[in-house]
Amino acid sequence: MPTSELSDALNPYASQARRASMINEYPLPHPVYSYPPIAQQPPASQSIQPSNQHNHVQHVSELQNAVVQAVPQPPPPVVRQRQGPPPMLAELVRIVTATQTAQEAEIKRRQAWEKEQEAKAIQNKADMEQKMLDLHTEITTLRSKLDTLSNPPQTTNTFNHSTPQISSSTTLPQHMNSNTQIASPVSPASQQSPSPVFYQGSSNSTMSGTPHMDYQVGTNPVFSVTCTSVSQTPHQATGPQSILTQAMLQPITPDPSPHLTFVETSRSPSASSRPSKRQRRRSRSPSSDDGNSSSGSSGSAGSRTRKRTSHHDTRCYTIKHAMRLHVLRTMLIETDKELPDSHSEGTSLGPLEPVRFVWDKTTKQSVHNARMKTRVLQDIKENKRLYKHVNRKEFASKVLDSTFEQCFTTLRQKFKSQRDTLLAEHLKKREDEKARKSRHVSRRKTKLSARSDARNKLPTFEHVTFDGALQLDCMSSEESDLEEDPNTRETSPIFKSHGYAWRSTRLLRFYSTLDNEDKSDSASRPKRGLGKKDRQVGPNKKEFILPPPGVATWMISRRWYKASLATHKDLPQVLDKLIINPDGFDWNHFHDLGNDSVDEDEVNAQLLLQRQQQVQQQQQQQQELQRIALQQHWQQQQMQMQSMHQNQPYNTFVHNMNLAMSQHTYNPSTYNTDFNI
Repeated sequence: MPTSELSDALNPYASQARRASMINEYPLPHPVYSYPPIAQQPPASQSIQPSNQHNHVQHVSELQNAVVQAVPQPPPPVVRQRQGPPPMLAELVRIVTATQTAQEAEIKRRQAWEKEQEAKAIQNKADMEQKMLDLHTEITTLRSKLDTLSNPPQTTNTFNHSTPQISSSTTLPQHMNSNTQIASPVSPASQQSPSPVFYQGSSNSTMSGTPHMDYQVGTNPVFSVTCTSVSQTPHQATGPQSILTQAMLQPITPDPSPHLTFVETSRSPSASSRPSKRQRRRSRSPSSDDGNSSSGSSGSAGSRTRKRTSHHDTRCYTIKHAMRLHVLRTMLIETDKELPDSHSEGTSLGPLEPVRFVWDKTTKQSVHNARMKTRVLQDIKENKRLYKHVNRKEFASKVLDSTFEQCFTTLRQKFKSQRDTLLAEHLKKREDEKARKSRHVSRRKTKLSARSDARNKLPTFEHVTFDGALQLDCMSSEESDLEEDPNTRETSPIFKSHGYAWRSTRLLRFYSTLDNEDKSDSASRPKRGLGKKDRQVGPNKKEFILPPPGVATWMISRRWYKASLATHKDLPQVLDKLIINPDGFDWNHFHDLGNDSVDEDEVNAQLLLQRQQQVQQQQQQQQELQRIALQQHWQQQQMQMQSMHQNQPYNTFVHNMNLAMSQHTYNPSTYNTDFNI
């Protein structure tokens, strides 16, 4: 609808509407600026007036509206740039993304690997079923041949058909050879085998859910029918054919070992349940060896240390023994009695030449010895299977290094003794001294063990105060093997025990009580070998020796204490650190041990006299027992002679003999019965 200036002048909003329509009709590429009108809008009270009043309204032309000044443009809004995430959060997001990607790749790889393993398992199962089918066919053929051989030929008069012809007798061994070569007698179970367990990081190895596959009779219908028919077939033939038939037609039972051969499976239960003793002994030895090797290879922490069964047992049980044997093995010598000459430093040896050492230098001084050491250690690690009784933990590098150093030091000393006579004598004296000390310690240990066992049998000495007396350092030593007879230059057959001066009379009585208990117990036991040599109480040791820690006050001699105070002023302080007196001990219940006497020489003499009397009494008792045994033996012989004469027919002289007469009466007193030897 067209408008006029008058209508526009009367309408204050006309200019604004026209400008808005112009802007909408002609859009400009540049921003549009709006200009407010020059005419001021009247207030609300003035703009609305009654129609009867005619007020003057200012007229504004279009030209004025076009020339209106432009309104200043407002400043553009400040656009804040979007801040990115912090670096830590970005790194976390990256790690999570990488982890997810790796997990997805691992899942895909695992799925592919599982499919591959399942395909292999299916293929193996199919192969096993095919093998079992072939085995079933061969067994059926062999059974038919055996039935044909075992059944006698039928006569042609009764039946009008010919007997089955046997192609050749050589087919039986062929089938037997083909069957005996089969190692697994039964097929795996037809049930679905558990899928292998997958462990992350072990894509090349399969961890099965069970340690081994259980071998049992399958549910194959053909196989079950065959077993039923075999068990129902009568076997009446004799000879090798019947034995072979029974062995082949033995029902198959589940066996835990998949490596059992066909002959072992077909063995009858009655024969295997009652083997002979010799077979048991033979079959037990390889199993024990295998057990030893397996335990040695595993090295279980709780493996028990193996001990040598006897002096004839030359097997290697320790790493030191293994190292000595291996060093001699690499040197290509049998024993160390004659060691080879020293190698010249700077001369190299080939890998095929035997090991040689520079005996004048150690492994740290000589480069050649260090090379030979490395060669020996590497060789013993590669050939540790030769020493199956040695724990596998002993073949660690540190243990082998220290063991080789000890072995090499011993070999160097032996080489020097083989080349130097004086040094050889010196080493021989040292070895003899070590052997003597070892024998003395062994005798003291034996004495301590016997007294400890005797104390356990006597409930009187259960108190803790007697524990300190049963120590190895309290036992007297027996050193008579050094005493020689001046005339024959032979060692004395009697051992003299040399005690310690600090031992009191009560302690000696305590030991004497335990020794008597041990003698009474050992008298009833059977004696083996030559027995123990005689012991005699000798003088105490001359050197000043302190008691061991843990002894009580009643074990120490008062006389020794008073005599030692003159030369050792600090003896009370030293003994205070060694003596332990348990509480709750009453000497009133031990009258047999007596009181601690100051003058102990008389007591020792009395003890010596008592022991000598006991020895004499024992000797007399033994002689009396021997005499009685000989008399009983002689009487038994006489009784046998009399019984023989009574059973035989008497001659005329014996019949006419009057036994009532004194000259014919048997008088035992006329015979010499003195059998004392």
